[in-house]
Amino acid sequence: LGNILYTTAWFLLSFVALILRLVLEVVGGAGAIWGGSEVFYLRNAENAEQCRAASIAVGVFCFIRFVVLNAPQHEDEGDILGPAGPWSLRVPARMRAVTEHPFHL
Repeated sequence: LGNILYTTAWFLLSFVALILRLVLEVVGGAGAIWGGSEVFYLRNAENAEQCRAASIAVGVFCFIRFVVLNAPQHEDEGDILGPAGPWSLRVPARMRAVTEHPFHL
């Protein structure tokens, strides 16, 4: 039972880390274009739709980047983070590894 709880806790941590990275890297990139155009008075009632399209386009590129960087790779099999993969790391090092690379769980 302890092993199941331990594995579940690390899975939840990696899932939350992945969702947070998605929000920060994808939604944040698209929102930066939208908000930046507002701050610098580039967006107004006449060009709001063009700014929205630019924001969506940047969001799509950010999502593609997110998928490329976070998709598990063949070479991610175990020996990157220690002799037995992330399981061989102490808790602080493992938390850092899992939050930086959620699929290394």
